Amino acid sequence: MNNPKRHHYVPEMLSQRFLNPDGKVWYFDKRRPALGIRDSLPANLMLEGYLYSEKLDDGTKDHSLEFQFSVLESEASPVLDKIEEYVLRNLIPVLTSSERETLIEFVCAQWRRVPDFNNQVFESDRYKRIVDDAVKKYEQQMQRALSEAERQTIDNMRKDKNVKDRSRVRALRRVATQVISALSPKTLQFVVTCADSPFVLGSSPVLKTSPSEESANLHHPLAEVQLAFHPRIALRFTNPNGATSLVRAPATDVAFYNEHVARKSSVLASHSKQKLADLLSVASLSTRQGTNASQAP
Repeated sequence: MNNPKRHHYVPEMLSQRFLNPDGKVWYFDKRRPALGIRDSLPANLMLEGYLYSEKLDDGTKDHSLEFQFSVLESEASPVLDKIEEYVLRNLIPVLTSSERETLIEFVCAQWRRVPDFNNQVFESDRYKRIVDDAVKKYEQQMQRALSEAERQTIDNMRKDKNVKDRSRVRALRRVATQVISALSPKTLQFVVTCADSPFVLGSSPVLKTSPSEESANLHHPLAEVQLAFHPRIALRFTNPNGATSLVRAPATDVAFYNEHVARKSSVLASHSKQKLADLLSVASLSTRQGTNASQAP
């Protein structure tokens, strides 16, 4: 079995939908701003070596997560093709229950799998709280407190990159049932924009919004999730009480999505060099009054 080293955290089948006339994608890496806007083949964009491989105790690597994502991408790609074909003809796609489930699983996976999201989790107080909670649970079960030596060992492990990588891969291997259960009852909208106001593709492309902090929980009916998979099309999971529909997005809505994706993404890509430059030229990315955007599910 072939074990690929280059793991795309934004699948090629997504970035290929943002091609310019030369068959490449314009992109900007915020970690290397001096390089400016460049073009690249999708095969060389938004990837890391062995990102989804777990290093085992015997020194070998478990590549099963990368194959799991590859299978999901191959299942989601024809569903996105179908949506694109219908929406660009001004028609509402009719999805089977299986296609809708695949779409939800794909959006969920795309939300969680990107380094921009995982780096925030594993380099933040949230990761420390997760470890501390696990320690408390262990102490309760064992009915004793950890010794200083044990605590030092845990603290060293918490800082160890290999331990973090293993924890990340194992977390991604588990199905995010809570996120899927929150998205499943929501209404799916197909958001379409005009060619003059295109969506961009970010290295963290899934955006969750809510009108207030009180409605930020993904299960809240006013919490929305959006993913742009084409310069003119985005998927939006919104209020459960609505009907599947085709929604025309004004330029302000597209700008809102692009600007917030730009905030939380280390890499931005577009089929248009000028549109990408326009987005990057926004000196202070605006926030819509009364709307919260979040990285976390």
